[in-house]
Amino acid sequence: MLSNPSVLSAMGDCLNKSYSSEAEKMLAILQAGQRAGGDKRGIQSAAMLILDPEKPPLDLRVDYDENPIFALEELWKRSQRPPYSSWLDEVPILSDKNRSDMPQKNTGT
Repeated sequence: MLSNPSVLSAMGDCLNKSYSSEAEKMLAILQAGQRAGGDKRGIQSAAMLILDPEKPPLDLRVDYDENPIFALEELWKRSQRPPYSSWLDEVPILSDKNRSDMPQKNTGT
């Protein structure tokens, strides 16, 4: 339940701007919606799912927080730094299902 009609237009204005990543774009859209009035019931959670064939899936969620969009942005920033970012560099992706720095186990076959 949006607080006013300008919420969607504020969010839509972010769609045509350029961002360095899809995650930054999603965060900007959420922030714009909140600044324009957001949900008239208030918010306690925020989430985003980013899917890209060249990157591992990124599924982040913050619940029961007084400022969940800010907390979601902080969580995303942490995911972009080691050690988590190092792990993400090894996760298989759609275009490289065998990607990993770990040596493969010898199965004896």
